[in-house]
Amino acid sequence: MLSRFESRDRGKRRRRQIGWLILWTFVLGIVVLIGYYAYATGADLAARDTQRLALEVEGLTQQVGALEAERDRLQGELDAANASVADWRQRYEADVPAGELSELLAQVRARIAAGITAERLAFVMAHATAGKACDEAPQTKRFLVQTPIATGAAGSVGFANGMLTVTGEGASAVDGAGNPLARYDPAKPVTLRFTVLGGDATVAAGTLPLHHSVVVGDTEYRFSAAAGEGGFVNVTGQSCRFP
Repeated sequence: MLSRFESRDRGKRRRRQIGWLILWTFVLGIVVLIGYYAYATGADLAARDTQRLALEVEGLTQQVGALEAERDRLQGELDAANASVADWRQRYEADVPAGELSELLAQVRARIAAGITAERLAFVMAHATAGKACDEAPQTKRFLVQTPIATGAAGSVGFANGMLTVTGEGASAVDGAGNPLARYDPAKPVTLRFTVLGGDATVAAGTLPLHHSVVVGDTEYRFSAAAGEGGFVNVTGQSCRFP
């Protein structure tokens, strides 16, 4: 049989074991409660964040829709503006002359400013034809182009029995040292002057070859000028009925 002391010690150990068991059970319960509270709190926060994000996504979706609608509106306005620009460009190109037509309009305005009536110009244009009755034997003559250091003889030629005189001016050619020569430089622009008996003159300027027409009464004199040798310019003239 166990002694009284042994029985007392065994009772103390059992009570201690039961106490530790109760303590650990309590601690475990506290830990479980804390974990559950943390989980519930996290789930609630997550639900709130999810709801907030859903609202933000809905708001952003609405903004994207509004921006897309604004983009479509602006694209429509841009397309309409481009169509309007293209229409006005077509009208401008159709109504405003360019190139040869522009030059022709400038000449018409100049002739009207000089005193020729629009009726007279219309009459001339109405009777102008593509084919003209011209002399079959054009004449070719040559003259010396005048330069700043060479003027004088052989500086002009006459056409139409002296009714038209052709003269010219140009820049001096230079030698290898850069010194000016008496003859003109055919690679540089020249100025040709066509003077009608009585003083009226017209000018053709530029690099050779050059082409020019002079109208005297009912005759058109057509000229072509090309560079010749030794400082000369060769001029070919032909008379045609005008208009």
